[in-house]
Amino acid sequence: MGNKLSYCERRCRICAVSFRVKRIPTPEERDAQRWHARDAAPHNAALQALQRNDGAGYDGSLISEEEMKGINTLRCLLQKPADFVPEEGDQDFERDSSCFLTDVAVHQGPYVYDSGPFNTVRHGVREAKITNDNDNFGGEWGMPFHPACFEIFKRVCLKKLGFVDIDGLWRVRDLRGSFEYSMGGNFPPLSVRQYALDDETWHHKPGTEYLAANPVDIPGFQELLKHLSDSENTSKEQSRQIPSQPHTTITSSESDIFSTLPPELLTEILWNLSAKDIANLRLASRSFRTLPPILFKHLIRTEMPYFWEIDELDPRGTDWAELYTLLRRDWSSSLLGLRNRVRIWHEAEEIAEMIRETNSGLTH
Repeated sequence: MGNKLSYCERRCRICAVSFRVKRIPTPEERDAQRWHARDAAPHNAALQALQRNDGAGYDGSLISEEEMKGINTLRCLLQKPADFVPEEGDQDFERDSSCFLTDVAVHQGPYVYDSGPFNTVRHGVREAKITNDNDNFGGEWGMPFHPACFEIFKRVCLKKLGFVDIDGLWRVRDLRGSFEYSMGGNFPPLSVRQYALDDETWHHKPGTEYLAANPVDIPGFQELLKHLSDSENTSKEQSRQIPSQPHTTITSSESDIFSTLPPELLTEILWNLSAKDIANLRLASRSFRTLPPILFKHLIRTEMPYFWEIDELDPRGTDWAELYTLLRRDWSSSLLGLRNRVRIWHEAEEIAEMIRETNSGLTH
Protein backbone atom coordinates (compact mmCIF):
# COMPACT_ATOMS: atom_id res chain seq x y z
CA MET A 1 0.00 0.00 0.00
CA GLY A 2 1.40 3.37 -0.92
CA ASN A 3 1.32 6.73 0.77
CA LYS A 4 -0.83 9.61 -0.39
CA LEU A 5 1.81 10.72 -2.88
CA SER A 6 0.97 7.59 -4.87
CA TYR A 7 -2.71 8.49 -5.20
CA CYS A 8 -2.30 12.13 -6.23
CA GLU A 9 -0.63 13.62 -9.27
CA ARG A 10 2.82 12.34 -10.11
CA ARG A 11 5.52 14.30 -8.30
CA CYS A 12 9.28 14.58 -8.37
CA ARG A 13 10.68 12.07 -5.92
CA ILE A 14 13.50 14.47 -5.01
CA CYS A 15 11.72 17.83 -4.59
CA ALA A 16 8.10 16.57 -4.12
CA VAL A 17 6.66 19.10 -6.60
CA SER A 18 4.10 18.02 -9.21
CA PHE A 19 5.06 17.70 -12.85
CA ARG A 20 1.83 19.47 -13.80
CA VAL A 21 2.17 22.80 -12.04
CA LYS A 22 0.52 25.48 -14.15
CA ARG A 23 0.93 29.17 -14.76
CA ILE A 24 -1.83 31.66 -15.60
CA PRO A 25 -0.66 34.03 -18.35
CA THR A 26 -0.85 37.73 -17.65
CA PRO A 27 -3.66 39.66 -19.43
CA GLU A 28 -1.11 40.98 -21.92
CA GLU A 29 0.17 37.48 -22.65
CA ARG A 30 -3.34 36.12 -23.03
CA ASP A 31 -4.24 38.86 -25.48
CA ALA A 32 -1.12 38.12 -27.51
CA GLN A 33 -1.84 34.37 -27.46
CA ARG A 34 -5.47 34.94 -28.43
CA TRP A 35 -4.56 37.07 -31.43
CA HIS A 36 -1.89 34.60 -32.48
CA ALA A 37 -4.37 31.72 -32.19
CA ARG A 38 -6.99 33.58 -34.21
CA ASP A 39 -4.49 34.41 -36.92
CA ALA A 40 -3.37 30.79 -37.09
CA ALA A 41 -6.89 29.29 -37.25
CA PRO A 42 -10.23 30.65 -36.01
CA HIS A 43 -11.17 27.50 -34.12
CA ASN A 44 -7.91 25.77 -33.37
CA ALA A 45 -7.03 23.90 -30.19
CA ALA A 46 -4.90 26.71 -28.76
CA LEU A 47 -7.78 29.18 -28.80
CA GLN A 48 -10.17 26.63 -27.34
CA ALA A 49 -7.72 25.94 -24.52
CA LEU A 50 -7.52 29.64 -23.73
CA GLN A 51 -11.29 29.96 -23.67
CA ARG A 52 -11.81 27.08 -21.24
CA ASN A 53 -8.96 27.95 -18.87
CA ASP A 54 -10.19 27.07 -15.37
CA GLY A 55 -7.96 29.61 -13.64
CA ALA A 56 -5.89 27.02 -11.76
CA GLY A 57 -2.26 28.02 -11.72
CA TYR A 58 0.30 30.49 -10.45
CA ASP A 59 -0.16 34.17 -11.19
CA GLY A 60 1.93 34.84 -14.28
CA SER A 61 2.90 38.27 -12.97
CA LEU A 62 4.72 36.59 -10.05
CA ILE A 63 6.66 33.95 -11.97
CA SER A 64 7.62 33.94 -15.64
CA GLU A 65 7.28 31.12 -18.13
CA GLU A 66 11.05 31.12 -18.51
CA GLU A 67 11.52 30.67 -14.77
CA MET A 68 9.21 27.62 -14.82
CA LYS A 69 11.03 25.97 -17.71
CA GLY A 70 11.24 22.21 -17.14
CA ILE A 71 8.53 21.93 -14.48
CA ASN A 72 6.57 19.37 -16.54
CA THR A 73 9.56 17.30 -17.70
CA LEU A 74 10.83 14.17 -16.02
CA ARG A 75 13.41 11.43 -16.10
CA CYS A 76 13.07 8.02 -14.49
CA LEU A 77 15.13 5.43 -12.75
CA LEU A 78 14.23 1.91 -13.87
CA GLN A 79 15.41 -1.44 -12.60
CA LYS A 80 17.71 -3.23 -15.04
CA PRO A 81 16.12 -6.36 -16.51
CA ALA A 82 17.92 -9.68 -16.41
CA ASP A 83 19.01 -9.32 -20.04
CA PHE A 84 20.29 -5.73 -19.61
CA VAL A 85 23.16 -4.86 -21.95
CA PRO A 86 25.29 -1.71 -21.45
CA GLU A 87 25.07 0.94 -24.15
CA GLU A 88 27.35 3.67 -25.36
CA GLY A 89 26.51 6.81 -23.44
CA ASP A 90 25.82 5.09 -20.12
CA GLN A 91 27.10 7.18 -17.25
CA ASP A 92 29.66 5.78 -14.83
CA PHE A 93 27.20 5.54 -11.97
CA GLU A 94 24.84 3.44 -14.12
CA ARG A 95 27.39 0.75 -15.02
CA ASP A 96 27.70 -0.89 -11.60
CA SER A 97 24.19 -0.23 -10.33
CA SER A 98 20.95 -2.19 -10.51
CA CYS A 99 19.18 0.83 -12.05
CA PHE A 100 19.52 2.90 -15.20
CA LEU A 101 18.35 6.34 -16.34
CA THR A 102 15.82 7.12 -19.03
CA ASP A 103 15.99 10.20 -21.21
CA VAL A 104 13.72 13.21 -20.67
CA ALA A 105 9.96 13.15 -21.32
CA VAL A 106 7.11 15.65 -21.00
CA HIS A 107 4.56 14.30 -18.54
CA GLN A 108 0.97 14.26 -19.77
CA GLY A 109 -0.62 14.22 -16.23
CA PRO A 110 -2.07 15.11 -13.92
CA TYR A 111 -3.13 11.61 -12.84
CA VAL A 112 -1.61 9.65 -15.73
CA TYR A 113 0.73 6.80 -14.80
CA ASP A 114 2.55 7.01 -18.13
CA SER A 115 5.75 9.01 -18.31
CA GLY A 116 5.08 10.17 -21.85
CA PRO A 117 7.47 9.31 -24.71
CA PHE A 118 11.14 9.93 -23.96
CA ASN A 119 13.13 12.16 -26.29
CA THR A 120 15.40 9.25 -27.16
CA VAL A 121 15.17 5.53 -26.53
CA ARG A 122 17.60 4.20 -23.94
CA HIS A 123 17.98 0.47 -23.46
CA GLY A 124 14.88 -0.14 -25.53
CA VAL A 125 12.64 2.02 -23.31
CA ARG A 126 10.38 4.45 -25.18
CA GLU A 127 8.17 5.33 -22.20
CA ALA A 128 7.47 3.92 -18.76
CA LYS A 129 4.91 3.61 -16.02
CA ILE A 130 5.77 5.92 -13.14
CA THR A 131 4.86 5.94 -9.47
CA ASN A 132 5.78 7.78 -6.29
CA ASP A 133 5.07 4.59 -4.37
CA ASN A 134 7.55 1.97 -3.25
CA ASP A 135 8.40 -1.02 -5.40
CA ASN A 136 5.17 -2.96 -4.74
CA PHE A 137 4.21 -2.39 -8.37
CA GLY A 138 7.33 -4.15 -9.58
CA GLY A 139 10.67 -3.13 -11.06
CA GLU A 140 9.19 -2.13 -14.41
CA TRP A 141 7.66 0.95 -12.77
CA GLY A 142 9.90 4.00 -12.90
CA MET A 143 10.78 6.49 -10.18
CA PRO A 144 10.26 10.00 -11.63
CA PHE A 145 12.10 13.23 -10.92
CA HIS A 146 12.78 16.56 -12.59
CA PRO A 147 16.02 16.52 -14.62
CA ALA A 148 17.18 19.67 -12.79
CA CYS A 149 16.52 18.08 -9.39
CA PHE A 150 18.54 15.03 -10.40
CA GLU A 151 21.47 17.27 -11.37
CA ILE A 152 21.41 18.73 -7.86
CA PHE A 153 21.12 15.26 -6.35
CA LYS A 154 24.23 14.15 -8.27
CA ARG A 155 26.24 17.10 -6.97
CA VAL A 156 25.13 16.47 -3.39
CA CYS A 157 25.98 12.76 -3.68
CA LEU A 158 29.48 13.51 -4.91
CA LYS A 159 30.01 15.95 -2.07
CA LYS A 160 28.47 13.83 0.70
CA LEU A 161 29.11 10.25 -0.44
CA GLY A 162 31.92 10.54 -2.97
CA PHE A 163 29.89 8.91 -5.75
CA VAL A 164 26.41 9.07 -7.32
CA ASP A 165 24.38 6.32 -5.65
CA ILE A 166 21.24 5.70 -7.71
CA ASP A 167 20.70 2.32 -6.04
CA GLY A 168 20.60 4.21 -2.77
CA LEU A 169 18.08 6.66 -4.21
CA TRP A 170 15.89 3.71 -5.22
CA ARG A 171 16.11 2.24 -1.69
CA VAL A 172 15.17 5.56 -0.13
CA ARG A 173 12.16 5.75 -2.45
CA ASP A 174 11.12 2.29 -1.25
CA LEU A 175 11.49 3.45 2.34
CA ARG A 176 9.79 6.82 2.05
CA GLY A 177 7.22 5.54 -0.39
CA SER A 178 5.52 3.17 2.03
CA PHE A 179 2.26 3.89 3.81
CA GLU A 180 3.54 2.51 7.12
CA TYR A 181 6.67 4.68 7.02
CA SER A 182 4.95 7.95 6.12
CA MET A 183 2.03 7.50 8.50
CA GLY A 184 4.33 6.38 11.30
CA GLY A 185 6.00 9.79 11.35
CA ASN A 186 9.44 8.28 10.85
CA PHE A 187 10.83 11.04 8.67
CA PRO A 188 11.10 14.80 9.28
CA PRO A 189 8.02 16.73 8.08
CA LEU A 190 9.89 18.55 5.32
CA SER A 191 7.85 21.59 4.42
CA VAL A 192 7.17 20.88 0.76
CA ARG A 193 6.61 17.17 1.31
CA GLN A 194 4.04 18.02 3.95
CA TYR A 195 2.52 20.55 1.57
CA ALA A 196 2.39 17.83 -1.09
CA LEU A 197 0.44 15.61 1.29
CA ASP A 198 -2.20 18.26 2.00
CA ASP A 199 -4.35 17.05 -0.87
CA GLU A 200 -4.25 15.02 -4.05
CA THR A 201 -3.76 18.00 -6.37
CA TRP A 202 -1.38 20.94 -6.42
CA HIS A 203 -3.20 24.05 -5.19
CA HIS A 204 -0.83 26.79 -6.40
CA LYS A 205 -0.94 28.55 -3.03
CA PRO A 206 0.09 32.23 -3.24
CA GLY A 207 3.64 32.70 -2.04
CA THR A 208 4.80 29.25 -3.18
CA GLU A 209 5.58 30.23 -6.77
CA TYR A 210 9.29 29.63 -6.18
CA LEU A 211 8.60 25.89 -5.80
CA ALA A 212 7.96 25.76 -9.55
CA ALA A 213 11.11 27.69 -10.54
CA ASN A 214 13.88 25.83 -12.34
CA PRO A 215 16.73 25.51 -9.80
CA VAL A 216 19.51 25.01 -12.36
CA ASP A 217 18.66 27.17 -15.39
CA ILE A 218 17.94 30.47 -13.60
CA PRO A 219 17.18 33.53 -15.78
CA GLY A 220 19.46 36.45 -14.99
CA PHE A 221 21.83 34.57 -12.67
CA GLN A 222 24.63 34.00 -15.18
CA GLU A 223 24.47 37.67 -16.21
CA LEU A 224 24.77 38.71 -12.58
CA LEU A 225 27.82 36.50 -12.07
CA LYS A 226 29.41 37.75 -15.27
CA HIS A 227 29.04 41.33 -14.06
CA LEU A 228 30.75 40.51 -10.79
CA SER A 229 33.60 38.70 -12.54
CA ASP A 230 34.35 41.73 -14.71
CA SER A 231 37.80 42.95 -13.72
CA GLU A 232 36.62 46.56 -13.89
CA ASN A 233 34.24 45.85 -11.00
CA THR A 234 36.84 44.22 -8.76
CA SER A 235 37.05 45.95 -5.40
CA LYS A 236 40.39 46.96 -3.97
CA GLU A 237 39.12 46.80 -0.38
CA GLN A 238 37.37 43.49 0.11
CA SER A 239 37.65 43.15 3.89
CA ARG A 240 34.72 45.52 4.32
CA GLN A 241 32.24 42.68 3.77
CA ILE A 242 32.79 41.15 7.24
CA PRO A 243 32.88 44.37 9.29
CA SER A 244 33.84 44.84 12.90
CA GLN A 245 31.01 45.72 15.26
CA PRO A 246 30.77 49.45 16.15
CA HIS A 247 31.80 50.80 19.57
CA THR A 248 34.30 47.97 20.11
CA THR A 249 37.95 48.44 21.03
CA ILE A 250 40.32 46.29 19.02
CA THR A 251 43.32 44.82 20.82
CA SER A 252 46.51 46.86 20.46
CA SER A 253 49.43 45.34 18.64
CA GLU A 254 51.39 45.08 21.91
CA SER A 255 48.86 42.65 23.41
CA ASP A 256 47.85 40.99 20.16
CA ILE A 257 49.11 37.40 20.29
CA PHE A 258 48.47 37.01 16.57
CA SER A 259 50.75 39.89 15.55
CA THR A 260 53.85 37.69 15.70
CA LEU A 261 52.46 34.98 13.44
CA PRO A 262 53.47 34.81 9.76
CA PRO A 263 50.76 35.47 7.12
CA GLU A 264 50.62 31.78 6.22
CA LEU A 265 49.49 30.81 9.72
CA LEU A 266 46.99 33.69 9.89
CA THR A 267 45.47 32.44 6.64
CA GLU A 268 45.35 28.87 7.96
CA ILE A 269 43.44 30.09 11.01
CA LEU A 270 40.90 31.91 8.86
CA TRP A 271 40.37 28.84 6.66
CA ASN A 272 39.07 26.88 9.65
CA LEU A 273 36.54 29.46 10.87
CA SER A 274 32.99 30.38 9.92
CA ALA A 275 32.07 33.89 8.80
CA LYS A 276 30.65 34.62 12.26
CA ASP A 277 33.86 33.48 13.96
CA ILE A 278 35.95 35.54 11.57
CA ALA A 279 33.91 38.63 12.37
CA ASN A 280 34.45 38.03 16.09
CA LEU A 281 38.16 37.44 15.56
CA ARG A 282 38.49 40.75 13.77
CA LEU A 283 37.04 42.43 16.84
CA ALA A 284 39.80 40.99 18.98
CA SER A 285 42.84 41.36 16.73
CA ARG A 286 44.14 43.96 14.31
CA SER A 287 46.04 41.19 12.54
CA PHE A 288 42.83 40.23 10.79
CA ARG A 289 41.64 43.68 9.76
CA THR A 290 42.54 42.93 6.13
CA LEU A 291 41.24 39.67 4.77
CA PRO A 292 42.58 37.87 1.69
CA PRO A 293 40.05 38.14 -1.16
CA ILE A 294 40.18 34.39 -1.85
CA LEU A 295 38.84 33.78 1.67
CA PHE A 296 35.39 34.84 0.47
CA LYS A 297 35.46 32.21 -2.27
CA HIS A 298 36.30 29.65 0.42
CA LEU A 299 33.36 30.86 2.52
CA ILE A 300 31.01 30.50 -0.45
CA ARG A 301 32.23 26.93 -0.99
CA THR A 302 31.77 25.93 2.64
CA GLU A 303 28.62 27.87 3.56
CA MET A 304 26.81 27.86 0.21
CA PRO A 305 27.96 24.79 -1.75
CA TYR A 306 24.86 25.01 -3.95
CA PHE A 307 26.43 27.92 -5.86
CA TRP A 308 28.68 25.72 -8.00
CA GLU A 309 28.95 28.37 -10.74
CA ILE A 310 31.76 30.08 -8.81
CA ASP A 311 34.15 27.48 -10.23
CA GLU A 312 33.52 28.92 -13.69
CA LEU A 313 34.39 32.51 -12.77
CA ASP A 314 37.66 34.25 -13.55
CA PRO A 315 39.58 34.06 -10.23
CA ARG A 316 41.59 37.16 -11.09
CA GLY A 317 38.70 39.41 -11.95
CA THR A 318 35.98 38.35 -9.54
CA ASP A 319 35.06 40.48 -6.54
CA TRP A 320 34.66 37.55 -4.16
CA ALA A 321 33.68 39.76 -1.24
CA GLU A 322 30.86 41.43 -3.17
CA LEU A 323 29.75 38.07 -4.55
CA TYR A 324 29.70 36.56 -1.03
CA THR A 325 27.51 39.40 0.21
CA LEU A 326 25.23 39.12 -2.81
CA LEU A 327 24.71 35.36 -2.44
CA ARG A 328 23.77 35.73 1.23
CA ARG A 329 20.77 37.87 0.33
CA ASP A 330 17.19 36.78 0.90
CA TRP A 331 15.95 35.46 -2.45
CA SER A 332 12.30 35.34 -1.41
CA SER A 333 11.07 37.78 -4.03
CA SER A 334 13.74 37.76 -6.74
CA LEU A 335 15.60 35.05 -8.66
CA LEU A 336 13.09 32.46 -7.53
CA GLY A 337 15.21 29.67 -8.96
CA LEU A 338 17.98 30.41 -6.46
CA ARG A 339 15.58 30.14 -3.56
CA ASN A 340 14.30 26.85 -4.92
CA ARG A 341 17.84 25.57 -5.50
CA VAL A 342 18.72 26.08 -1.85
CA ARG A 343 15.57 24.21 -0.80
CA ILE A 344 16.21 21.28 -3.15
CA TRP A 345 19.88 21.09 -2.16
CA HIS A 346 18.82 20.61 1.47
CA GLU A 347 16.24 18.03 0.39
CA ALA A 348 18.97 16.15 -1.49
CA GLU A 349 21.22 16.32 1.58
CA GLU A 350 18.45 14.63 3.59
CA ILE A 351 18.23 11.91 0.94
CA ALA A 352 22.03 11.48 0.84
CA GLU A 353 22.10 11.06 4.61
CA MET A 354 19.39 8.38 4.39
CA ILE A 355 21.41 6.66 1.66
CA ARG A 356 24.50 6.74 3.88
CA GLU A 357 22.55 5.09 6.69
CA THR A 358 21.01 2.42 4.48
CA ASN A 359 24.46 1.68 3.04
CA SER A 360 25.66 1.15 6.61
CA GLY A 361 22.88 -1.33 7.26
CA LEU A 362 20.87 1.08 9.37
CA THR A 363 17.14 1.76 9.13
CA HIS A 364 15.76 5.28 9.14
